[in-house]
Amino acid sequence: MSSTDVVVTAQKLGILHVDNVSTESVNEVNKYLQHNHENFHILWNVERNLHNHQVHYLLTDLALGASPDQIRRAFETNTGYQRSFQAGDESHQRVNTDENWAAAIGQADYYASWIRYFSGEIALKGWQTVLIESLFARTARADDLFGRMYEGETCLSGVAVGERVLTVWPGALHPIIHLGFGVEFEQPAIIAEALAQAAVHPVGGARYLLRVEELAKSSPIWTVRDELTSLFLKARANPVIKDADCWKPGSYERDGDVFDVAPPALVDLAATYRLDRGMSEDLLHEHIAEMINVVAWFTCAAQRSDKQPKFDFFLIHAVNCSIFLSVFANLPWLNLDAKIRLLEFKTRVDLVLYVTQGCPELRVEEISQYEIRRPKCTTWEAVIERAKAIPCDGHVVKMIRALNHGAIVCRKYHEETWPIKGFMWIKMANMVLDSTEDHPGVLEKWMRGPGFDKAWDVVPDRITP
Repeated sequence: MSSTDVVVTAQKLGILHVDNVSTESVNEVNKYLQHNHENFHILWNVERNLHNHQVHYLLTDLALGASPDQIRRAFETNTGYQRSFQAGDESHQRVNTDENWAAAIGQADYYASWIRYFSGEIALKGWQTVLIESLFARTARADDLFGRMYEGETCLSGVAVGERVLTVWPGALHPIIHLGFGVEFEQPAIIAEALAQAAVHPVGGARYLLRVEELAKSSPIWTVRDELTSLFLKARANPVIKDADCWKPGSYERDGDVFDVAPPALVDLAATYRLDRGMSEDLLHEHIAEMINVVAWFTCAAQRSDKQPKFDFFLIHAVNCSIFLSVFANLPWLNLDAKIRLLEFKTRVDLVLYVTQGCPELRVEEISQYEIRRPKCTTWEAVIERAKAIPCDGHVVKMIRALNHGAIVCRKYHEETWPIKGFMWIKMANMVLDSTEDHPGVLEKWMRGPGFDKAWDVVPDRITP
């Protein structure tokens, strides 16, 4: 397969997909994603690191059985605001090489140049070898790019409509999510996009993750007896972490980086999550399942009893990314150390993600006692059909697919001790749909900063009988 062509096939539709995916839908996805690859930049807003989600949306829609018309609508809805592929690079057509890597890394205007570089590497060596060399080789350059995989975007956060303050969250996991789709659907062109995306992102995430990794060398090994929920509960219970001024909405500059201002106490806490390199593949899958359970918990239980259910835009990325840890864990050519490191880095960023949103109180009863608005929507088939009908930029269907995956992989593990029980998965999916489908605008589908009282001003009060 060419490193510049998108050729999804009905035989390779990923780790979770329905059985009735049509050839026509596959053809539509290939047409639109090829157009996206050739014409659109990965960032539609460079100043705020706002991402092009066409790949995420269309591949998720396809896996969930979207019709050709639904695929077309998804693409066209999110086309008008995209930037040119060459944006910022029109005049000099920069050529990136191994020699000028350091000067080009982190430069958003060089996205097209990075695409050409990684596409050429993949054409020469194959995408598996390029990923090993570029992300998992344990060289200084690979560590730097691997850390940038966990970066994200700037967005509106945590204050009422009419008083919105622009704050920075660079850890919404976009490059690693993009890579997950490329690997899951075995698309070299999308893998090149993901590597190029990481290469145009800032370095704060890499600095934080490598700092934590160094500290973790002196930490005891984390075992399955150490409940992952404790990591997040300890963060909330520690005022030095929870109440740090750097997390408050509007408290840092637009070009700031939350990773660089993280309190030492948070770095120390993140370093306690150190996994055993000698574990079995089966035990790794159990740790991944626990991570999936816990991110669903801190994302979906971050509710207020006096407000209608609403989900935080940033926390949902922890859920949407979680499915790809299972994808990476199933790769026969990737060594166990790399798979464990992917999980460690993901969890350490999840912790920062939770803390930046104010360490919200987690009310699991808001899930367990939730009354589904549509009584017939109690199967995954019904949930998926409903999700595909909601216009968005891809976040809704991604979350539904990730929750469906969580329900499957957590089924055989510690339901008695993990926070999300079997019956809650379908309830969480309904909560997502109930809270988003009546809001046509992308911004209004979510709230931002559930740990901050002011953030809930935009959410309607709960009507009690």
